[in-house]
Amino acid sequence: MLKPFYLGFVAVILILTSSNAYGLEIDVSVDRNPVIVNESFNLTVTADEDLPRWAFSSRPLMRDFVVGATSIDTSSVTSQGVTRRTTRWTVRLTAREPGRYTIPSFDIEGAQTQPIEIEVIEVQRNQNGENRPFFIEGTVSEASPYVQQQVTYTVDLFIHSDIPLENGTIAPPLADNANVEQITQNRERQEIINGQRYQVITQVYAITPQRSGSVEVQGVQFEGIYRQPNSRGFSGFSRPEQVSLMTPNVELNVQPIPQQYQGQWFVSEQVVIERQISPASGMVAVGEPITETVTITAEGVRPEQIPELDISSPDGLRVYPETPQQEVFARRDTRIGQVTYTTVYIPSREGQFELPQINIPWFNPSADQSRQASTAAVQLTITPSASEPERISPVAETETEAEQPLDTATQPQVDTGIASIHEQGGARTSNSYLYGALAVLFIIWLVTLILLIRAKRGASRKASSDVQNTYIPNRARQPLNNLKQACNSNEPVLIMENFRAWMNARKNDQDNGKGIRAELEQHQDFKQELAALEAALYGKEKSTYTRGKAFWKTFSGAHKKAHQTDALKLYPH
Repeated sequence: MLKPFYLGFVAVILILTSSNAYGLEIDVSVDRNPVIVNESFNLTVTADEDLPRWAFSSRPLMRDFVVGATSIDTSSVTSQGVTRRTTRWTVRLTAREPGRYTIPSFDIEGAQTQPIEIEVIEVQRNQNGENRPFFIEGTVSEASPYVQQQVTYTVDLFIHSDIPLENGTIAPPLADNANVEQITQNRERQEIINGQRYQVITQVYAITPQRSGSVEVQGVQFEGIYRQPNSRGFSGFSRPEQVSLMTPNVELNVQPIPQQYQGQWFVSEQVVIERQISPASGMVAVGEPITETVTITAEGVRPEQIPELDISSPDGLRVYPETPQQEVFARRDTRIGQVTYTTVYIPSREGQFELPQINIPWFNPSADQSRQASTAAVQLTITPSASEPERISPVAETETEAEQPLDTATQPQVDTGIASIHEQGGARTSNSYLYGALAVLFIIWLVTLILLIRAKRGASRKASSDVQNTYIPNRARQPLNNLKQACNSNEPVLIMENFRAWMNARKNDQDNGKGIRAELEQHQDFKQELAALEAALYGKEKSTYTRGKAFWKTFSGAHKKAHQTDALKLYPH
């Protein structure tokens, strides 16, 4: 009883297996034949069964074609109780060279497909007004450049106005032993070709070969999605279609550096050097900064290709170069490289100085000649730090005279006063009582004046307790107080400003050009702190300044020693 049932079950299984092995139908087709070189076409493989994704492999196609994205979709249709299932693979292929190619046979779940012959032809524009919906072109500006010379690669994508593109991307060109960089973003324009209107999207790339010899540039690749208009469909509905376009590969014959060229290799279409000095007159006092700005602009290069400047200066100028600033931008589809060098010079002595001429050799590939970009030398005039006389108002002069030491400021006034009194007394009367009265009044006035001067000098010593046993006129006290506050807060800009304000406050026309800065710098500890301050302000490496208290300590010590040596030289009247 069970044996007939078992035999029937096995028979059903064999029938189903036989149907799957021998009933599977595979159809292979292309959407166009012949096809155009570097333009994509679709290969469609359709099976009448629900098959897994991995049942079809596109690997055999890679020998002759560029294989793009592969999509798969399945569908089922039920009619009169019978369900029909379908699996469809769509592969986007592109041929790089013209000729005849064969799409091989595929083995899918034991079923073999038929090979297909494909003809690939060169691009041709029809003369009757009918053109392709999409095409792409690529051109290079120079096929035989010099090593490190910029080559401009221009890509034009043509899109038919009646077939709008939904989206798309352009992959940049590739090249071994060369740098590739996009110069401009998408630029759009319109053209009429054989009576048809096209939207044209342009991209420009810069290719810079890094070695001589043959360099192959692989063309760009465009991938996009569009909808082909379908007037027969419901409400004009159409399925999205994919398109792939490529530009041909280009071979560059890169020339080596000419043997007659001298110096560091620097190839460009144009090189310009600009030099500016601040102040523009080039005249400053000892210790005042001079800022030099040198800008080098070159066409068709990156900033890294511009030769570095050798910053040098004559003795007597301390040099503080800043980090060079690099910039790159595009102008008229050409890359422009620019480097700006900023250098601060601090003169340590007076005199005439010269910043030497700047010369940069370069090679012009268009003229096939060596050139040289130059700037003239710059003359600097350094004056003493205290060469300008200080203009003091009559009130200020009176205060200064009142602050002078008693033996130098008041004694001449006593002698002059007595002589004046005797002269006046002799002219008016010989009465001894009158002379006595005048003498008493004069003594009272003199005692009062001495007491006032001593009180004022005592207040001055108390206000200047930071620098003991020194004599500081009123005009220099405020800059000193500000200098101390700036040192305590470690503010290098304010420290330098108040240090210069103090130097300007203590100078006058009796200084004979001998600035106090040079005298203070004779103390090595202060000279080192001043150099550290200048380095923090003008040096290449910017860091937090924390030596304010050390600066004030060394300054106070140098100030005290200078006063003890010669107070009038430190603060001349």
